[in-house]
Amino acid sequence: MAFTIKKRESYQWTVEHVISKEDGKPEVMRFNAEFKALSKSKVKELAERIGNGMKDDEFLDDALIGWSGLKDETGDFAYTDSNLERLLESFPGLAGSIYTAWFESVSGGLGGVAAVLLGAAARKN
Repeated sequence: MAFTIKKRESYQWTVEHVISKEDGKPEVMRFNAEFKALSKSKVKELAERIGNGMKDDEFLDDALIGWSGLKDETGDFAYTDSNLERLLESFPGLAGSIYTAWFESVSGGLGGVAAVLLGAAARKN
């Protein structure tokens, strides 16, 4: 079956972030981030800005537009600016995991050296 090429506004990619449970054992937080579908030139521009010290909130404003798979004690944890702030405040380092997921998504899901190097540059924020 042939792959159909069509313009898309956004896409989802899995974010994985390791946290410590109360007993000290690691647990992986997984959710789907919804990223803007950027052109190749916009991806390159954003990656260069990240490498030049772009702040987390700027990156998230430019790339992240939603999520699914998160709940809080009251139920569904909808994507809003205040919930994003709450999430980042509650889980230090999560912005780096979102960066990593985005890098993987724009590098064909290969991860590898490029994602690690770009992710390390992004985590300097």
